[in-house]
Amino acid sequence: MEILRVAWLDERGAGHILRLSPRRSGVTVDGRFLPLADPELLLLTLLCRHADQPVSRRNMLQALWGTSAPCVTRIADVYIQRLRNALPLLPLETVFRYGYVLHVFPLDDPS
Repeated sequence: MEILRVAWLDERGAGHILRLSPRRSGVTVDGRFLPLADPELLLLTLLCRHADQPVSRRNMLQALWGTSAPCVTRIADVYIQRLRNALPLLPLETVFRYGYVLHVFPLDDPS
């Protein structure tokens, strides 16, 4: 089982730690478990693995559906909105006409 940990500072300077727990179908933020649906968990994992790098909507759709991803859809935006509702402190920025970037730093060595 893989667990990915990331951290960030909010606008007040308070630190937060997020642990992705795929086996439990959710995340733990500052010690509090929050369940997430599989698509949101998958997108959050993708964004965490590409921390501080813009991730395109196309890449998000390919992560969700593989090679059979629909070419024109707003479903990635719907799942991102669900993530924002579930994790309002998450530093997730919209990259106009491209995708999203998550401003966190990993706490674990990805290798």
